[in-house]
Amino acid sequence: MNAPQAIDLEPAALPFDPLLEESEYAALIRALDRIEGFGIFFVECSPIQAERLIERIRDDLPRKAAAHLLLPGPVDSLFDRVTSLAESEHPDILFVEGLERSLVEYIKPGFGGRGDYYKEDSVPRVLGHLNLQRERFRDCFSGVRFVFLVPKFALRYFMLRAPDFFDWRSGIFTFSTETDALREGSQHLLEQYRDMDDLVEFSRLETAQRNENLLQIQALIDEPQQSAAYKSALLSSHGNLLLILGQFEEAIASFNRLCELDPDHVASWIFRAWALFILGRYDETLIDLDRAAALDPRQFAIWWLRALVLLAKKRKEDALESIEKAIGFAPDVAILRVHQGKILMTLGHYDRAVTSLNKATKLEPTSPEIWGMRGDALFFCCRYEQAIRSYDRVIDIAPTTPKAWLHRAGAYFNLDRFAEAVTSFDEALRLGLSSGELWFYRGVALGRIGRYEDAVTSFDNAIQVEPSRIEAWRERSEALLALARHEQATVSFENYARLSPDPFAAWLKRGDALAVRATPGPRGKEALTDGDVRLVIAEKVVVDRAFGDQAVQSYDRALEIKPDDPVALFSRGTLLLNLRRFDEAIKNTSESLLLKTDMQGVNLVKGDALAALKRFDAAISCYDDELRLNTSSWYVWLKRARALNGAKRYHEATINFQEALERHPRDSSIWLEMTAALANLERYAEARASCRKALKLEQRNHHAWQALAHLDLIVGEYGKAEAHFEKALRFNPDKYHAWINQGSLLSAYNHPIEALASFDKARTLRPDDPLAWSGRASVLYATGSFPDALESVDNAIGLDPNHVEAWSLRGLILARLGRHDEALHSCDTVIEKNPNTAEPYFTKAQCLALQQDVDGSVEALRRTIALDADYAAKISGTDNFSGIAQAPAFQALLSAYPQSTEQTHRPGPTRLGKMLAFDPEHETLGALRDLSRL
Repeated sequence: MNAPQAIDLEPAALPFDPLLEESEYAALIRALDRIEGFGIFFVECSPIQAERLIERIRDDLPRKAAAHLLLPGPVDSLFDRVTSLAESEHPDILFVEGLERSLVEYIKPGFGGRGDYYKEDSVPRVLGHLNLQRERFRDCFSGVRFVFLVPKFALRYFMLRAPDFFDWRSGIFTFSTETDALREGSQHLLEQYRDMDDLVEFSRLETAQRNENLLQIQALIDEPQQSAAYKSALLSSHGNLLLILGQFEEAIASFNRLCELDPDHVASWIFRAWALFILGRYDETLIDLDRAAALDPRQFAIWWLRALVLLAKKRKEDALESIEKAIGFAPDVAILRVHQGKILMTLGHYDRAVTSLNKATKLEPTSPEIWGMRGDALFFCCRYEQAIRSYDRVIDIAPTTPKAWLHRAGAYFNLDRFAEAVTSFDEALRLGLSSGELWFYRGVALGRIGRYEDAVTSFDNAIQVEPSRIEAWRERSEALLALARHEQATVSFENYARLSPDPFAAWLKRGDALAVRATPGPRGKEALTDGDVRLVIAEKVVVDRAFGDQAVQSYDRALEIKPDDPVALFSRGTLLLNLRRFDEAIKNTSESLLLKTDMQGVNLVKGDALAALKRFDAAISCYDDELRLNTSSWYVWLKRARALNGAKRYHEATINFQEALERHPRDSSIWLEMTAALANLERYAEARASCRKALKLEQRNHHAWQALAHLDLIVGEYGKAEAHFEKALRFNPDKYHAWINQGSLLSAYNHPIEALASFDKARTLRPDDPLAWSGRASVLYATGSFPDALESVDNAIGLDPNHVEAWSLRGLILARLGRHDEALHSCDTVIEKNPNTAEPYFTKAQCLALQQDVDGSVEALRRTIALDADYAAKISGTDNFSGIAQAPAFQALLSAYPQSTEQTHRPGPTRLGKMLAFDPEHETLGALRDLSRL
C-alpha cells in the first residue's frame, strides 16, 4: 500500500514571531491545517523550542483539537499509549515528545561519522515497533496528524533504523533555539560539570542517562545561534566527559573542534594531548604539548604529561627533567612527586625515589598508593625493615589491599623472617591474589621453616598456575626429599629436568640436594641454603647412604649429558669423599683439575681424600696447589697443618696452624689443634698457652679442658689434671663421652683405680654401650686381672659384635690366660671382619709370640706393617714379644724396620689425638684420632 503524500501548500500570512524561523513555521502550519487524514511530521528542535512550538500551534490552529504525549523515559512501543490518549481526547494533531529517551542507550555520542555513534547491529525496540506497526497506525488513527518533536540525533536515527515508518513522512521541519534560551540551557549544563567531582559523578550514571546528557550538550553545540564562548565551553565539557568515559577518539574529535574554534585555548591542547597519549599516539601528543607550552609554559600539566610521554618512549632522563620542571611550577601537587618517584625508580635511583615519595606522603598522608610505592622504593634499596613499615601504613589505611600484603611478604622473605612472610602471603591469598610467583615464594618460605607438607602444596598450586615454572619443580622436589618421599621426589626431579632448558643443570642440582640430605649438620644446612653442596667437605661423612647413592646416580646422569664438565666431576668427587670412597673421589677430582686447573676447592677435596688414605705427602701437595689459588683461606692452611701432623712433620704443622690462626684467630678449635701439635713436639708450655687461648675464646669447651688435663698428666701434675677433668665434665653436655675420655687418659698414665671408676661411671650412664665395657676391660688387662677383663670384653662384644678393638683385646686376654686356640680364633674373627685393618694382625702377632710361634708372629707383623707402617715403631716397646725377642727371624724383622726411640723417655703418651677417639661426632678435632696414635 502506498504511503500518504505530503501536501505542499502556499505559505499563508502568519503573525511574525522573531523567536521562530517564520518561513519554516508557516510551512508546518499550512501542512497541519490543510492535510486530510493520517500524516506523520518530524520537527527537529530542542526541548526548549518544542514547548514554544506546541503552544503557538495551538493558538494558530484553534479549530484543530491538539493533544500532547510526553514520554518521560524509554518505551518499547507507542500504540497502546496513543490508543488510550486518542480514546479520551480525540485529537486531530498529536504532539509526541521525548521519544529520543528510548534511543540514547543505543547511541555512542560524539563528533564524527554516523557509524561511530549509531549501532549497526541492533534496532531500538520502539523503532522496530513503529516499522512493524505503521499500517496499523494509519488504519486505527486515520484522522490523526502525528508530530514527532525530536532533536537532531533522534531524527537521524529514525532515518537509519525506522526507514519504513520514516518513508511515510508528510514533512520535516527544523527550528533552532533562540539566543536567550540557548544561553540559559548552556549555562545550566555547564554548571553541572564544573570540577572533577562532577565528572566522576557523571561517570557513575546509567549509560542511557550519560548518553542523554552528552547528546544535550552536543545539540547545544550544534545550535546555529550558539555563541562562540558558550560553544567553546560546551566543547571542552563534552570532550572531558568523553575522556572520563574512555571514549578517546570521540574526545579528540571534540577537542579538534575546540582547537579550530579557539586555537589559543591552552586547555584544549592539553586535553587533546591526554587523549592522544592514552591512545599511544606519543609523537602527536608531544606536538600538542609543544603548542600548549608556547601559549602558557607555566601550566604544570603540560610538563607532567610530557614526562609521562617521554617515559613511555623510553627517554627516561628527559622524562625526569620534565617532571622536575612540573614540580617547579606546582611543588605541592602530590601526584607530581609520585610520578617523579616512579621515573627515578625506572632509572634505578631508588634512594632519590624514596626522598621524592617521602614528600608525597607529607602532601597526601592518607594515600595507600603513595605509601605502597614508597615501600617498593625502599624494597629496591634493600631497606626491608623500613619497607615493611611503609606497607604497614598501607594496611592500616586500606587493610584489604592485597598487593601491600604481597610486597610485605617479599620484604620479610628477604630478611629471612620466613614465618612472618608466610603470614603475609596467606593474607594476600585470602584477599584474592593468586599467581605462580606468590605460591612459589610462599612454598620456599614454608620450606625454610620446616613446614614441608605445606610447602609441597604451595608448589603444587604454583605449578597448577604456571606448569612450566621450573624452579617450582626444583623446590618441590627438595621439599619431598625432606619428607623422605623419595619416589615422588625422583619423579618431581625428572619433571624438573624435562622442563629445564638445561637438563644437565637440573640433574646436577638434584645431586646437590640429595648430597646435602645425605650429610646433615651445620655445613649441610649451609649448603642447602646456598644451593652449593661443594661446601660440604672434609669433616662430614654421609650418614644416610640412600640419599648418598641417589646423589651419585644424579651426578652420573648429569655426566652422561656433559661427561667433561669439571663442576659435575668436582661435585661427584666431593660426595664420594663423604661416602668414604676415597679412591673414586681422587679420580673424579683429578679429572676435574685436568679440565679446569684454576677451580677453587677441587684440590682441597682431593687432598682430603688422599689424607684419609694416609697419603699425606700427596695431600700436602694438593693443599699447596689450592693455596696458590687462594692464599687467604684459613681453612686450607688448617687442612695442610693436619696433613703435616699425619706425616709426623709436627714443627711444620705448628707453622701452618699459625697461618690459619692469623686469618681466623677467634676459632677455638684451631687453637686446640695447635695444642696437640705443640704437645707432639714436647713444647708443653706453649701447648698449655695455646689451650688457654682456646678456653679464653670458649670457656665452656670441654675438649679444651680435657686437653689441659692431658697436659697436666704429661708433666705429672695429677691434682690439676683432676680439677680440669671436673671442668670438662661440668661443661660437657654428653657426660658419657667425658667419662670415657677421662678413663682412657687415666689408664694411659697408670692410674688404673681412677680409670676403672671413670669407666664405671660411664657404664651407669649407658649400660648398653660397648665403649665403657671395652675401656674397663683394657684397664683390667693392663693390671693383670685377666678373668675380669675377659668378662668385660665379652660384654662389649655382646653389645657390638663388630667392635674391632674389643675382639683384638679379647685375643690378648685369652693368650695371657693360656687359652691360645681361643685367642687365635678371636684374632681370626676380627681379621675376617676387617681384613684391611692393621690392629687385629698386630694382636695376632702378640698371641703367636706368647705361644713361641716365631714364624707365625713375624708373618703377622709383616702383614701389620704392610697395612700401617706406624706399627713398626711399637714392636720393641710391647712386652708380649719378649719371649721371642732373641729369635733371628724376629731380629731380622726389627732390622728391616728401624725402631723409633721418640717415646722411650716419656712418662706417658704425649699426643692428644687419642683422647678424642671416643667422640667421633666432634667436627673439628675428630680427624686427630687418625693423625696420631698412642
